[in-house]
Amino acid sequence: MMNLWGGPGAGRFASSVVVTAALICGLLTSAALPAAGVPEADVVVRPSSVYIVGDSIAFHSRRQLHARKPAWQVDAVAGRNVRQLPELLEARMQLSPAPKNVVVALGANGHPSWGAEDYRAALELLPETTRVTFTTTWRDPQRWRPTKAGPGKLADLMDQYTRDVRQIARERPHTCVFNWHRRARRNAAKLILADGVHPTVKGRKVWARGVARTVKKCS
Repeated sequence: MMNLWGGPGAGRFASSVVVTAALICGLLTSAALPAAGVPEADVVVRPSSVYIVGDSIAFHSRRQLHARKPAWQVDAVAGRNVRQLPELLEARMQLSPAPKNVVVALGANGHPSWGAEDYRAALELLPETTRVTFTTTWRDPQRWRPTKAGPGKLADLMDQYTRDVRQIARERPHTCVFNWHRRARRNAAKLILADGVHPTVKGRKVWARGVARTVKKCS
């Protein structure tokens, strides 16, 4: 059989190439592993000036966002709770280089114990020069207001989180808000699915466009 590597020492050379490639792949894979206790996202960690940490809204809209901004890092997982924000930011800031822009697209899966002070504490993990864009969230109050049989106050939490992040944006320099809450509420029939929270195909395009424009404005 012909030696495609072309020489008597080719076998050793080929082996060394394979080993080296394996080591490089191992390093890249280890860098992409999520921190302990953090759900694995549909994302490959790479140096990027923009890091988006999100839940199902960002997860379902990631293709539309990457169509506009293919280099942006989208770390999004369906069902991710807003309380995971600090550990996710801390894990990302340990990688190099640190992103110049962070998009916080969490809140659709809220928790009564999370509030404005928790948002502020999470942002303290970032350098003061990091530009932050919040995306607000919305749940249809007809489906998600408190009822005796229902899970309770998710729609109210979305309203509160919107007020919280808008106040924080007024306090912290280099901080902006894409108000998806208002956009979705005003045009829910076209932008929101029947479940009352997730965007339609048109909604995903609107969400991605709004995030991209807000990050540009905030930069």
